[in-house]
Amino acid sequence: MLEGECFGIVEDVGGIAGLTEFVKAFKKKQGASYKHYSEWFESGDFDITAFDLDDMNFRLKKIPRIYKEIYEDDLEPTQRSIDLIERAYIKKNT
Repeated sequence: MLEGECFGIVEDVGGIAGLTEFVKAFKKKQGASYKHYSEWFESGDFDITAFDLDDMNFRLKKIPRIYKEIYEDDLEPTQRSIDLIERAYIKKNT
């Protein structure tokens, strides 16, 4: 079983400085930075401290196989695989 804390890495946010600005914008929930990051992240809500142990364990069972198929087996990812990587299943339930 995996234990952990926080959401994890937010890709392409601009390194540590960008992540710091990203977190500040979502804590403030207003202003130009918040609007920009909300549109970019496709969400008006984000909690960097959130951690879902069940979701992380689910992803650890699925994601390595997807990347193996893409990088080692040279297969195109399916839409379902892309949805898993992008956590689209969470967006559909909110």
